[in-house]
Amino acid sequence: MRFIVSLLFWGTLVGSAVPEVTAQTPTPDATPITIELGQRLTLSSDILGEDRQVFVRLPEGYSEEGNTSRYPVIYVLDGERHFNHASIGADILEENERMPESIIIALPNNRGTRRRDLAGSPDNFRRFIGEELFSYVDANYRTSGNKTLFGHSLAGKFTLSILAGHSDMFDNYIAASPAINTEDVANLDKFLSGTPALSKSVFFTQTSAAEERQSRWDAVEKVAAIFKEKAPATLKWRYDYIGDQVHMTTPMLTVYPGLSFVFSDYQVPNYLSTKAFDDAGGMSALTNFFTKRAAKYGTEDGLSQASLRMVASLYSREGMHDRAIELYQANVTKHPSRHRVYNSLGSGYYAAGQYGKAQEAYETAIKLTKEQNAPAWATNWYQRNLERLKEKMAE
Repeated sequence: MRFIVSLLFWGTLVGSAVPEVTAQTPTPDATPITIELGQRLTLSSDILGEDRQVFVRLPEGYSEEGNTSRYPVIYVLDGERHFNHASIGADILEENERMPESIIIALPNNRGTRRRDLAGSPDNFRRFIGEELFSYVDANYRTSGNKTLFGHSLAGKFTLSILAGHSDMFDNYIAASPAINTEDVANLDKFLSGTPALSKSVFFTQTSAAEERQSRWDAVEKVAAIFKEKAPATLKWRYDYIGDQVHMTTPMLTVYPGLSFVFSDYQVPNYLSTKAFDDAGGMSALTNFFTKRAAKYGTEDGLSQASLRMVASLYSREGMHDRAIELYQANVTKHPSRHRVYNSLGSGYYAAGQYGKAQEAYETAIKLTKEQNAPAWATNWYQRNLERLKEKMAE
């Protein structure tokens, strides 16, 4: 097996620069805005007997000095169509802790090879992924071993066929409007009937029968019924019907809930009150959650700064200010370079009526945003909090 690697920029044209406009003669600026999403490499496959392009998106901070973290990998089929929105979706979900920071590997189709790879000779394409692509990715990137496969239409059929025939290849399977037939239904039925224990996650979708074709729609409905009847308790699965869409729009609406679903055990529990928090096991249970998450995804052990802020805010809202401030201070001690933890500490002091300490915390948060070139929204937010505090102090 021989790999020829060339690193290129890959971007998406998302709009035009905002023009400078005069009242009399508007002059649009046609200069495009290009967002860099990742890199492109070329792999020479012995199994397929051809070169294949691969698009790679690395999570934010992957290349930072001293970072030794390992990351799950999401493999996206039909990469020329789905790399962009899968990458943008992952950015948003990661930022909001709906999924772990992940590497995206997208496989575009060579001209004229899509049907061959996904339906004509799928075993060769599967072997290329399992024997050549996996080897390259694991050797060249810091991977954790956790793998997800995403496919749409014919690639969704391929995704479910991997589940039925080679389920050990991936941990998670996401299929948007899979173009399956009665043979695929039978294979999945046989697989689920003969697999009493299966620790995987499966998410699939489709829209109306008129848009999907009646025979395909019926097949997906039958698969959903088979999962409901025969899926082992250890298998986490979900089927979503997406109304008011067409076959070609379902993958965009599958990425967000699909990734959120398969990574649901990564998501931090949320609570409406201190009673709900205590009833769920309190700090002990939350700490245990992070220990399990760290073991599975290689993330930081111990409570995250967002979770500490969340619990502290519960106590603050209910007037238990000493306990809230204790947690806010613990967050600052654990994450001394995070500007948001100082803003939260300031809000805790403000709620407790300790205005001098609140001002110091807000000013530290603002100082850090400037030193770190943080997004403008953060500086503006903290500045508004400081101004509100000063107005209160002047009363």
